[in-house]
Amino acid sequence: MDAVMGEAEKLRPQVNLVIGLSPWGYQGEVNFLDRAEDKRGLDVLIGGGHGSGNRGKIMAGGRTLWMRPFPKGKGVHHVNFE
Repeated sequence: MDAVMGEAEKLRPQVNLVIGLSPWGYQGEVNFLDRAEDKRGLDVLIGGGHGSGNRGKIMAGGRTLWMRPFPKGKGVHHVNFE
């Protein structure tokens, strides 16, 4: 997870938005976002793996939008970036 944060920091000067995809599952993503609270890191984390879905939460000290799919395709996330 530290490697992911390091790569995100390297990309910052080159891009406007950093989006991550996770296979870690709900608890792994919560742990990652808790550790990222004092860093810029990811702007968006799209979760995956075991655990419940969410409709989108602002995490990591207000710096990251975290979204997870619901089981069995019960919802669709749509995000516009302007």
